[in-house]
Amino acid sequence: MVTRAYLLSDPSLTRELEQPQAFQRTGYFPTRVQHDSDFYTVALTGMAHHDAA
Repeated sequence: MVTRAYLLSDPSLTRELEQPQAFQRTGYFPTRVQHDSDFYTVALTGMAHHDAA
């Protein structure tokens, strides 16, 4: 969760997201979260396809 207070603290970051060992549904899932304080953008990136286990 990203709060307004966090966005106002002016951070910029890219962080890898932990991935589960198995997925319940087939689909595309993000591998990174990125925040750019210049534009107040929060993005889930690095979409990877995984099949359901």
